[in-house]
Amino acid sequence: MTMNITNIIKRDGFYVSEDIISEKDLEKLKNFLNNKLIEFPNRNFRLYEDSFKNSIITDTKFEEKINNLINKVLKENDVSSFNRPNYKVLRIVSGKKQKKQAYLYHFDAHLITILIPILIPNNKNNLNGDLVLFPNLRKLHKNILLNIIQKIFFQNILIRRLLSTYFFKKLFNYKFLKIKPGNLYMFFGFNSLHGNLEIEESSTRATLLIHAYDVFEKSKIVKINRDKSIKKEIKNIKA
Repeated sequence: MTMNITNIIKRDGFYVSEDIISEKDLEKLKNFLNNKLIEFPNRNFRLYEDSFKNSIITDTKFEEKINNLINKVLKENDVSSFNRPNYKVLRIVSGKKQKKQAYLYHFDAHLITILIPILIPNNKNNLNGDLVLFPNLRKLHKNILLNIIQKIFFQNILIRRLLSTYFFKKLFNYKFLKIKPGNLYMFFGFNSLHGNLEIEESSTRATLLIHAYDVFEKSKIVKINRDKSIKKEIKNIKA
């Protein structure tokens, strides 16, 4: 019987595969990452599409494996064809300002979020940037006004603090994932509030995020906001 990944995500909040990312894939991702860490040491930063040329991230075979998984899940959700490119982000959390990158719970604009851990700390104090999910808090929709209202409500400082309490963790079906390099994690980023916990300031956490099926693909507001974020990161790297 063919595994239905959508049912697993709806049941558990996420899907994890140990087979898609090979040891060779992980080694190449680490090599690419190490070069970027030398270039931008002890900093929080994000890299986007233009930074991935001639790397494994844009390698045809690597992308084919990812796209096969994405297309399977989209088909399970009655999306028959999807040929638009994925939105990729390499996210690095490092240095003394890493605390600003913790507990930033948010919804994505894409239905599918894939997280590929590349470098994850293993500190005894458990400050390792573990992934937190509040699965399937909202339904898939294309109402941009409703999307803005939901983001304002769930992504403000007060709600983020409340989500750290036992009551709200239980209320919203809190999921705690100790992510591991070599594994691939998939969840519905549009539906699920998510973020990472704090890491030790002497450590580095690096993940490749791949987003697919842009729910608000035709929205100028979303595009402007996304372009603004990218420009901000480019400015941050050059600073």
